Amino acid sequence: VEMDFSLLYERQVSFIREPFFRSILQCIYHHKLTSLLNRTRIQIPLDRGRIMMGTSDETKTLKSGQVFIQYSKEILAPGKNVIVFEGMVAVTKNPCFHEGDIRLLKAVNVPSLTHMVDCIVFPQDGQRPHTDEMSGSDLDGDMYFVCWDEQLCKFKDHKPMDFPKAEKKRLDREVESHDIIDFLAEYIRYDKLGLIANAHLVQADSNENGIFSDECHKLAEMHSEAVDFPKTGKIPDVDD
Repeated sequence: VEMDFSLLYERQVSFIREPFFRSILQCIYHHKLTSLLNRTRIQIPLDRGRIMMGTSDETKTLKSGQVFIQYSKEILAPGKNVIVFEGMVAVTKNPCFHEGDIRLLKAVNVPSLTHMVDCIVFPQDGQRPHTDEMSGSDLDGDMYFVCWDEQLCKFKDHKPMDFPKAEKKRLDREVESHDIIDFLAEYIRYDKLGLIANAHLVQADSNENGIFSDECHKLAEMHSEAVDFPKTGKIPDVDD
């Protein structure tokens, strides 16, 4: 169907201001942007990486810097044709804002852990848990990106960021209904996760030092605080 745009122009119908046409343009924009983001993702073969749940080595066999990985060859047949991987692996967790959030660890074969399938087993040995080094995560159901592609494991580990536990707000009385209402209102008002993430992306792309810049490091700390805000009540200061 051909449209005479000159007629619309004569009647002073603007595609940018007219609500219906504007909504169509916005839908097209969001669709194209989403399609672009999906096409720019790096597809990793199933025999070179997986998304795995993290768990702890209860046998205390693994040493610091080691992990145990046993995965099913076919994702539609879990537990069958399993493969124990041995070698260097890159492990990280979403969100990943700091260069130290991605860790290079060594996968080893531990016979006492062969009952663990399609998960990544972290050691209990070491001064600091490897999971805490990655965005301050823990083993309460967190999922980790695990990749053992040789081309993607050629990098040097960087010092992980410190994730100090924020002090939680406590009341010296019983929680009442207005406390819950006030907290929800405060959360809606100060929820800045998206703003901080976008600011980090801008700095990572435009700053000369990229993710290694002081601005990105500061935004990574602020994002960590914003993630914990619902649990701690500590409001991240984004005015700076």
